[in-house]
Amino acid sequence: MKDADDGGLVRLVLDGNTNAYRILIDRHKGRVFYCGLKFCRNKPEAEDFAQEVFLRAFRKLDTYRGKGSFSAWIYRIAFNLGVNRFRDSKVALEAAREVDREIDSFDTGEDTPEELVIKDELKIKIKGAVNNLPDLYALVLKMHFFDGLTYAEIGGILNRPVNTVKSQVSRAKGMIKKQLEGYMGDDDDE
Repeated sequence: MKDADDGGLVRLVLDGNTNAYRILIDRHKGRVFYCGLKFCRNKPEAEDFAQEVFLRAFRKLDTYRGKGSFSAWIYRIAFNLGVNRFRDSKVALEAAREVDREIDSFDTGEDTPEELVIKDELKIKIKGAVNNLPDLYALVLKMHFFDGLTYAEIGGILNRPVNTVKSQVSRAKGMIKKQLEGYMGDDDDE
């Protein structure tokens, strides 16, 4: 059963096999918890958030049509819950622009002290550039590059056409490139 795809597991759950839902939770708990952490900013609240997301998803499992990935479907539930729960708080705006964890996870490998300083400086510059983006552009950029979502998945989550999402990600990349031009040199290579 652990080898079954998400759609097959959903069908098993709908047929009454709740153990199949445990497998779905295990597969997707990291992404859901991480989404909650961006909104809640602490581990206990993010764990409660994830539990609520999976409970809501279980109750609405019959609405999953299998047209998109289960991962995107559950991420959308998590994202919507986070936005709705924290709509009036400053945390919601900060969460949509959160990039510290992703950027800090850059592979440093076996770098010289000079390379480490340069990478740390670059991280700070990138964080600043992303934080200077308009909220929507920061959000789609983060969802695509840091959360690993496809354009179609982002479009489904935000109720936007895929080409609009592609355009927004491209514009965000262009804005960041422009902000970093002086720092990165005058290279015109992509």
